[in-house]
Amino acid sequence: MASPFPMWGLFMTTVRDICTRALRKIGAADVAADGDGIAEALDAYNDMMHGWKILGADVAHVTQALADDFLLDDEFVEGTVYILATRLSPNYEIPPLFDADMWFRAIQAAFTTIETVQMDSGLLNMPSQRYRRIF
Repeated sequence: MASPFPMWGLFMTTVRDICTRALRKIGAADVAADGDGIAEALDAYNDMMHGWKILGADVAHVTQALADDFLLDDEFVEGTVYILATRLSPNYEIPPLFDADMWFRAIQAAFTTIETVQMDSGLLNMPSQRYRRIF
């Protein structure tokens, strides 16, 4: 049976989409058409994505071009747009009217891994926890 939504899955979000949407969020949509403006947004995008590793969200980013597909899953698109917009806003002296911290905390949590802790057997079998029979 053919899918009732034949277009789904055919279009990927590109890095250009992310950069353009971020510029629109801060009201700098006219800059998106400018070659220098979109190049500046691309540089900020790549720097931001590389920088996430040191902040605890290792997304295994490789430097991308505008035509490249956004490498993270669709649930990360909106958050990345808001975070990039916050990063770009000082360049245009436009204060963002939103808070992107929530988005980064969510992305950071998605990429946090907790390793299994091995406890020393001496800590698991303390003298106070041993069963002693008195005869």
